[in-house]
Amino acid sequence: MKKLLVTGSSGLIGSEVVDYFCQQGWEVYGIDNNMRADFFGPGGDTRWRQQNLLDTHKLFHHQELDIRHRQDVLTCMDGGTHCCPTQSRLGSVSTF
Repeated sequence: MKKLLVTGSSGLIGSEVVDYFCQQGWEVYGIDNNMRADFFGPGGDTRWRQQNLLDTHKLFHHQELDIRHRQDVLTCMDGGTHCCPTQSRLGSVSTF
């Protein structure tokens, strides 16, 4: 089975990527730490979308990680996982 790591998986674009690839039969691992809630308050919280993805797709697995912690991200990618970076802090992990 193909595996995909999606950073920012609870956000607008990341959650759509999760939907699409789960529907295509991929096993999807999502990284999101809900920093939108810190920046924008309760109105920016994306936990509802994270829970919706977990409820909808049995092939979706959420990882509560900060992408600035490079080793944690690399551990998630173990086993030849493809990566789709959709988070807003892309410059923080420009090289894997």
